Amino acid sequence: MVNGIINGKPGIIGPYSCHNQPRQRDGLDVPDGWTDDGRRKMRRIPSVNTLECHFDKMAEDVRCAGCKWGEP
Repeated sequence: MVNGIINGKPGIIGPYSCHNQPRQRDGLDVPDGWTDDGRRKMRRIPSVNTLECHFDKMAEDVRCAGCKWGEP
């Protein structure tokens, strides 16, 4: 957690949700409508994420500090 500005006011900012999380390799299940009996239908789409981080300002962003995906 770090101090930062949220909506123009001082506040505490935590790391991004991707911080040290496992990477999706094969795809992602997304909602794709509903069945006739009201259950959610899902379908798999190919993953567009790479296994390494491509956030180009990672070195400057305190929310990325300590994340394993930014290490060379």
